[in-house]
Amino acid sequence: FLACAMLPIGFFSCLAFFQVSTKLKDDSITRLQNTAKSYGLILFERFSILEIELDLYKRLVPRSDTGLPDPSFSKPSSEHFESVAFITPSRNISNIVGHMESFPHDLSDAVSQNVFHTTKIILGSSDNDNADIFIMKRLSPSEGGPGVLVGKIDTVYLWGIGHENILPTRTEAAILDQTRNIVFSSFQLPDSVLHQIRFSSDSMTSRSLKYTSKENVFFIGYWPVFMQSRFDGPNLIVVLRNHQDNILAPISNFKVLFPLVVLLSFWAVLLFSIISIRKSLLPLEKLNEGALRLARRDFDTRVDIRSDDEFEALANTFNPVSYTHLTLPT
Repeated sequence: FLACAMLPIGFFSCLAFFQVSTKLKDDSITRLQNTAKSYGLILFERFSILEIELDLYKRLVPRSDTGLPDPSFSKPSSEHFESVAFITPSRNISNIVGHMESFPHDLSDAVSQNVFHTTKIILGSSDNDNADIFIMKRLSPSEGGPGVLVGKIDTVYLWGIGHENILPTRTEAAILDQTRNIVFSSFQLPDSVLHQIRFSSDSMTSRSLKYTSKENVFFIGYWPVFMQSRFDGPNLIVVLRNHQDNILAPISNFKVLFPLVVLLSFWAVLLFSIISIRKSLLPLEKLNEGALRLARRDFDTRVDIRSDDEFEALANTFNPVSYTHLTLPT
């Protein structure tokens, strides 16, 4: 009886354990991918905000007739640019905010050609995995041009790091361009992992990776950001990394609690089974005792069972038989 009760519980407990563990792991990896997606949307929104803020500096560009900015316009209070400058096609720099001494070769070509019509994003080069980012707008003669208004973006604000941190706890970030060049990274990305990251992926499962570095296991979730839907510049790939212990923390908690719950269930089933069996055997013991007394010719024996089941019916049959033998002449 106990085996029949325990075997189904054991089987379904094991089945539930493996299914729930797999589901928790998949949910944790999906959560990392969704975080990468949310982070990418925040970056796109910040680029859009920076574009609007750069527009505010147009009226601070020296006018061609007076050589001075519009006196009726005060300088914006934005702290999201390290520097803002107006650059003429001849590459003369008029600093508006901060001091911009030089700029990347790509920016220099864009200034000289002056052929772009949407806001342009330029990624500078850097040796410390934190490239300079420039945003630029073409100005027409009526706006103080010809020339371009260039802003060097504060990357602490843009990537949401340091005191501007927007990432979940223990989550590290890296930003790649569409050719997998590192724009920004707070951790070392192995080349083997870089080659597996693709800008376009067929499904959510293809946007996650697992790799080992110095005996530590990490999970990576990444998401493409289609910058070219609004800007003239490279598309980006957001890459987020988290340690396996953090990703699988819900599973670790489940592995501790689930066996305790199953063990408690086993003990509960065992206890109630024993109580049920004992309750079922008690009337049978009374009937057995009454039969033995009757066999010893103790016809005064009465069996009192009040269980409202077949045992009570059997006792009610037993007692008249005992009484009949008592009234028979000897």
